Parts: sequence; C-alpha cells; structure tokens
Amino acid sequence: MNAKKINVLAIFIAISVIGAFIKIPSFIGSVALDSAPSLIAGALLGGLAGGIVAALGHLVSAYLGGLPLGMLHLFIAVEMFLLVFTFSKIYQTGNSIISILFFVLGNGVILPLPFLYLMGKGLLHFDGSSTADRSCIERHYCPVVNAKAYSFS
Repeated sequence: MNAKKINVLAIFIAISVIGAFIKIPSFIGSVALDSAPSLIAGALLGGLAGGIVAALGHLVSAYLGGLPLGMLHLFIAVEMFLLVFTFSKIYQTGNSIISILFFVLGNGVILPLPFLYLMGKGLLHFDGSSTADRSCIERHYCPVVNAKAYSFS
C-alpha cells in the first residue's frame, strides 16, 4: 500500500468509528452505523481495505456497547472482514445489485448462524410456561411473543 491509500484507509476507519457512536435502538440491543464506510471502502479501495475497516469498525462499536459478547466479538470481526472482502470482490465484477443482496443476506442471516449453535435459541422458545415467561407477560413487555397464545390488547 502506498501512503495515499493508507491515508484514505485511515479516513474510512475514522468515519466507521464515528458511525460506531451512532446507535439505533432495536429489540436486540442497538444497531450501529459502522459497516457503511467499510462497504464504500471495499468498493473504492478493494476487499482488503474494506475488510480492515469492517473489522475495526465492529470492534470499536462493540467496545462502545460494553462488549456484551466478550471475546466472541473477535470472531464477529473476522466474519465482518470476510463478508466485506467477499462483497468487494463481487462488486468489482460489476454485479452491484448482487453484491448488495449478498451483504444484506450475509449480515442478516448467514453470519448470526454460528451463534445459534453457540448461544442457543434464547427467546425463540417462548411458550409462557417458565417463571421468566410469565413475568414477561405480567409486565406486558416481551421481545418475542407467541401470538396465538397471548394477546396484549
């Protein structure tokens, strides 16, 4: 890498860190805007640069969020690196729509799959039979609700 490319890479990493500070609340915690600069860096500078921005952006975002998954964030950073690297390679072939669809599918469906095995189903098994489920129903706040069994009208 030449000096100009390293400087541009540093700017993209800085923009990714700024995006990591912007948290959008969601039912799974929060969603940060740290991956958008990595996609642009991957499209403009290549897969390696985009992957570096994605990995560092995720690590900073996770750090700012208190590292809720601990050391698993390193695994997620590697996943993000590989996802953006692959996105960049597909994008550089001229298939921009396919690369965007690949990123959305990869980030939303494929990358979380190892955590289903590592962490279990969590609230996907909500049937109202446990004490925690009943407490959730009594407070009228449940992230996941079995609609056919419970109605909060």
